[in-house]
Amino acid sequence: MKLVVTPDGKEVDSSSEEWRAWCEAKHVIKITKLSARQEYIASVRKVRNDKAANDLMAKVLIIWKLNKN
Repeated sequence: MKLVVTPDGKEVDSSSEEWRAWCEAKHVIKITKLSARQEYIASVRKVRNDKAANDLMAKVLIIWKLNKN
């Protein structure tokens, strides 16, 4: 087990679902075209569900705000 710190400051296992979700959010942030980011979120919404897409968008927003400063 390797502990890592999420952008919101929590310590989690690097093989946890929580860490995977943060890594996915970091991936979305790196997508340069807005339309491509929107398509990615829409595909998450379609394949998983609304909650998964909303959770991903919330994490993306947290990372964006932290990087903005």
